[in-house]
Amino acid sequence: MVLLPGIVRGMGQEAEVEVLSRRMQDHNASGALLVFRYVDLALIGGPAELPDGDYIVYFAGFSAVVTRRNGKWLSPGIAIPDEAHAPGADEEAEAVQASPRGRDPITEEPKAEPPAVKTSPQRNGPRSFRV
Repeated sequence: MVLLPGIVRGMGQEAEVEVLSRRMQDHNASGALLVFRYVDLALIGGPAELPDGDYIVYFAGFSAVVTRRNGKWLSPGIAIPDEAHAPGADEEAEAVQASPRGRDPITEEPKAEPPAVKTSPQRNGPRSFRV
């Protein structure tokens, strides 16, 4: 879990919040850079006077649609990469690139489904189980 600074925009408002999220390495991404995705989002903070409604939260180069109801933040839990990086996204990207782990690219092609195994004499023929 990571705690990141974020900005919510919507309903004619803009406010700073904190985004608590699980950061997962995206093994399907191609290239030499370490690529992450963020899931299980939870927003913390924001001014109490923000009206209920739909907002977009921007954090670490990602964005997600969130809803404020009765002063509580609701989120579908998945963030998508943001085309226009939000403030603070550049620092996060630099920290990720400076990570000592580096990226472990997957170079194998997906393996084909193994053929079905026939295990009875009725399916393989009467002579298939002779020793």
